Amino acid sequence: MCRCSDWLLNCVSTKILPIRELIQLLIGTSIRRNLPASGTAGFELFDETRLGVTDFTQKVNLRRALQGELQRTIAGLDAVESARVMIVQPEPSLFVTEQQEPSASVAVKLKDPKEGLSDEQINGIMNLVASSIEGMSAKNVTVIDSNGNLLSDLEEKKKDAEKLAMTALQLKQKREIEELYKRDIIEYLAKVFGEENVVVMVKAELDFSKTKKENIVYEPIRPGADAGVIRSEQLIDEKYLGTGTVPEIGVPGTTSNIPGYKGLAEGNAEYKRTEETRNYEITEYRTWQEKAQGDIARLQVAVILNEGLSNKEGEQYPRASLIRDVEENLFSAANLDRNRGDSVDVKVFNFKMDEQTGAVRDLAAAEAKRRYIIRLISYAIAGLAILAMLILGWFALKNVVVPEELPEEEPEEEIIEEPVPVEELDIPELTSEQRMREKILEEVLRMINDDPEGAALIVRSWMFDEDR
Repeated sequence: MCRCSDWLLNCVSTKILPIRELIQLLIGTSIRRNLPASGTAGFELFDETRLGVTDFTQKVNLRRALQGELQRTIAGLDAVESARVMIVQPEPSLFVTEQQEPSASVAVKLKDPKEGLSDEQINGIMNLVASSIEGMSAKNVTVIDSNGNLLSDLEEKKKDAEKLAMTALQLKQKREIEELYKRDIIEYLAKVFGEENVVVMVKAELDFSKTKKENIVYEPIRPGADAGVIRSEQLIDEKYLGTGTVPEIGVPGTTSNIPGYKGLAEGNAEYKRTEETRNYEITEYRTWQEKAQGDIARLQVAVILNEGLSNKEGEQYPRASLIRDVEENLFSAANLDRNRGDSVDVKVFNFKMDEQTGAVRDLAAAEAKRRYIIRLISYAIAGLAILAMLILGWFALKNVVVPEELPEEEPEEEIIEEPVPVEELDIPELTSEQRMREKILEEVLRMINDDPEGAALIVRSWMFDEDR
């Protein structure tokens, strides 16, 4: 058997080992020789001191050590099977503006590619690499998977998610506005034509652009006390009084340097000059306007009416006038604006009714007819009852005998007569018609005496029916 410390080079004999023992033998040998078992070198590269190593080699070894340590750390994550890290560190520059930032790329092999890495895990890997290297930011770290898919575009994903959320919100707002206008228009037209005779469709175009506008107005300076705020002021007051010539005053140049140009008068001289210069602030007005998102840019309304619609008198509406009247009313009722580009299209078609809808309409028509007949019968009964009461009252008043006033007579002697039986009295007989009227009058009076509240309710119901 050979000695394992010589790595099977000076063996005098050979032996076949099981695969498990061979793996353990190789691992033990690599540990004794300070070789990484995973095949990735870390900071153990600096465990041995080597003489004659250049600065370039040291920098390369430091980069290798950083890459190896990061690979081990990332591969230790539960979802990652293995990782590969590459670091780019540009040479330092004397000029700050020309200095480039370091960058890194990470390639990961996942244990389950279907699950993938979450955004939080990707963000953690990016910040881990950026924090391990001096001067690196997380935005300069690129992460891909074993299939070449870019995982580190979190900002783009966030923007796309915001766009999708905004699009969903815009669609929801658009549908709510369309449903609001549609419901109001159907409710408006159903009161005239009936809900089953109207079909409405509304399409809205919304403006979701966000604009800001700034208006600046400059007002000129007005002379007078309210000229404005003084920005700067310069006052010059020159005086000269004495003998000799007046000193040369003015702008330096040829004119002021020519001797004797202004005269050389001797004697007393006096000179005085005053100059005022004022600069005022210009009056400025600034206004800011910001347009709200979601304003209605245009509304399109389509209305379909059932053919053969008629009014209360049963007369059918003329097609042309019906379309024109409905369009004009919708523009004012729905607050539509022609200048904005809103439009209303009204058509008249014959609706296709199924059997169920037709049966429902027939039942509704029969019910309406039945109520109409009942109303007519109630009106007739009420009228007959009132007529009967008027006739009875007239006959009752006609048969009342008003006693005539007789002249006073002298009292006569009281004569006591014997009572006469009722049977012997001569009472005229009533006709059949008079007996019927008396019977009806007695019955009505009896009902009023027995139940006055019921009689009042009957009369009140007749009055209400008459009002309806």
